[in-house]
Amino acid sequence: MKIRIHYSLALFGFVFLFTGFFREFLLFFLMIFAHELGHFFAARLFKQRIESLTLTVLGGILKIEMGRISRIKQIVIYSSGILVNVALLLLARLLPASYFKTIFTNYNLLLIAFNLLPIHPLDGFRILSVLLSLWESPSREFKLSSLISYSVLAAFFLFAFFWRLGLGAWIILVFLLYQNINQSVNKNNIILKRIIDDYHLHLKT
Repeated sequence: MKIRIHYSLALFGFVFLFTGFFREFLLFFLMIFAHELGHFFAARLFKQRIESLTLTVLGGILKIEMGRISRIKQIVIYSSGILVNVALLLLARLLPASYFKTIFTNYNLLLIAFNLLPIHPLDGFRILSVLLSLWESPSREFKLSSLISYSVLAAFFLFAFFWRLGLGAWIILVFLLYQNINQSVNKNNIILKRIIDDYHLHLKT
């Protein structure tokens, strides 16, 4: 499995280091890594092939060659990273009150909240896509999931603009916008792959 560091995380790290928050960035990086370990072990539990892991500013993009497994198992894989952060959040309650306990708690809350959003490529979007696949219409699923993703992302751009959020927030938003545009460009390939996967699944059943 190949492990890569996305430029968004590197840029985010530079912002942290430039402002003197090295230990905070290291803790944030460890939270992201723990999140991805959740996805990794869940995928391995269901014997799915993992091609690569790209660590980004909001977690990681774990490229899984998803085989013919049930929607429930897919949801377990996509939600396992969030569950790890929930477990860490509960463990944080056992720590004595301190600055780093506050940071540890806030980072986990951030990762949980953002990854629940239905914005590509976050976990919430992947779970939404699995649920929409019940329609058994890859084209309709892609259109609706993309519409939801762009709508929520647009709302966050407006929020960031009017509330004058910092550079870190804009790095995250630009990263998400790039990911969504890239998915739109590859629309036909994504839909075709879904059709082929569904066809193989029906042959199996």
